Amino acid sequence: MKVLPILPLLTILAGCISADKIWSTAPPQEKTVPVDVEIFSKLPPWPPIKTVKIIPINEKRGSIEYEIYGDHVKDGFKSIGWDVVEDDTKAEYVAIFDYVTDGGVDHVETDVVPQFGQTGVSSARTSGYVGPYGNYNSTTTFTPTFGITGTREIKRLVTRYGHAVSVSMYHQKGDDIENVFFGISSKSTEQHQRRKLIEYMFKAVFLNFDKNGEDIVAVPTGEFINVCNFWC
Repeated sequence: MKVLPILPLLTILAGCISADKIWSTAPPQEKTVPVDVEIFSKLPPWPPIKTVKIIPINEKRGSIEYEIYGDHVKDGFKSIGWDVVEDDTKAEYVAIFDYVTDGGVDHVETDVVPQFGQTGVSSARTSGYVGPYGNYNSTTTFTPTFGITGTREIKRLVTRYGHAVSVSMYHQKGDDIENVFFGISSKSTEQHQRRKLIEYMFKAVFLNFDKNGEDIVAVPTGEFINVCNFWC
């Protein structure tokens, strides 16, 4: 009888276990929120002075909500290397931001769902017996199969809310005040709650700050999900 060497066999098994571990897990992926963004900018690619003062709009001045969203705008400017200042004499630009959520629009959405039922038979079994008068009695039993037999439509009434945020920037040249930047992001959702969403929407504006035109921006949320490959 031939005996296999034990050490090489253990080495092979150890390699398999190691490979399983490599392929069975993957780095967590960060969740993102897609947001529509449109940027109109006349700013130079590299402004020599990047100082901006954020001024509140009159109708929302003093609002706690406005102050919280203002912090997101400040963080946005800082993330692209701008200094947010309070002194008018140190500010090369001024910025105004706004946000709005509409009252919602009702519309009907249609979902197509599968219908399950009997699709046929897989086998049949017949059994019987001969009666006292020579007659034969039998019973056939069929084994049914089941699966998708079709689809049906389900209609539901959905209220979708439109959310939008904007950032405008102005630069004073002598007696003239020029609008040099306008960025707007928008998103439609079935939820009226907007606090985290508006934070992501302001982030989207600053992620595309130097890109004129329209885009769909995948905004990182800071939340991660585990991804399984093969044997998780």
